[in-house]
Amino acid sequence: MLSVALRGQDVGDRPPIREAPDAPAAQLRTALSFAHDVFGQPQRQLRPGGEHHNKHHHRADKGQRAPDDVGHGTALDPTPLYTHFYHWVELADRAREPVKSPIRAAEPLYDIYAGRSEGMATAMEEVLMHAGLYDDNPRSREIVWIMLANRAARGLASLYVQSNDMSLDEAGKFHARWTPRKWSDPASDLVAFEQLLYLRQPGYGVSYVTGKLELDRLISEYAYDQEQRGAAFDLPEFFRILKEAGIVPFATINDETTQHGADARE
Repeated sequence: MLSVALRGQDVGDRPPIREAPDAPAAQLRTALSFAHDVFGQPQRQLRPGGEHHNKHHHRADKGQRAPDDVGHGTALDPTPLYTHFYHWVELADRAREPVKSPIRAAEPLYDIYAGRSEGMATAMEEVLMHAGLYDDNPRSREIVWIMLANRAARGLASLYVQSNDMSLDEAGKFHARWTPRKWSDPASDLVAFEQLLYLRQPGYGVSYVTGKLELDRLISEYAYDQEQRGAAFDLPEFFRILKEAGIVPFATINDETTQHGADARE
């Protein structure tokens, strides 16, 4: 229902979405400072700029249009995408502050934890939203929901391709049709690249959403355990535990840290 509501052009009495100029690096520093306050993560681990930062920004002064949902969202407010860059925080942690376990500290030979990595990055957009990062620009919340709807649509389309129920072309059209505000173009290079990538790596396309749901559940069960002990839920403490566990599946962390996990082991 959310996707259907946002996909329509009638936005009621809300002001129209403006096309914004290139966002200054100061917005990234603001997001990093906020993340530091909430999670205690060192700000030195990320820096503004870089190919990805520049490539996807909308340049209103040059009359260019941003590509698909990532470009549109970044143009209007880059902060949600910056929170997705938690990827780089985790990679920096692995290099500079590795966990105690030599097995978990080692870099896997290939990406076996797609749900853990993409789920974490996708969840960070919403976690920081609820923590108040976008309060000064409340319509940024729409960007978070639109990007999540896009990931759900492209992930489902990828499953249909893998089961031979859709061609790549049909998947691209499905992917775009269920992305709100027409922020996904089925004829774009980005949509074609994503659907081909997910065909080659089964499970990767849905990992953004399924991984996020696994983290949501872990947060919920950890918070419930704290409530049963008469303790308040502490978000920085939760992320400290998550960081110390290392880059491993959320189900493994659940087994190690929550009562639900302890019950499952018995």
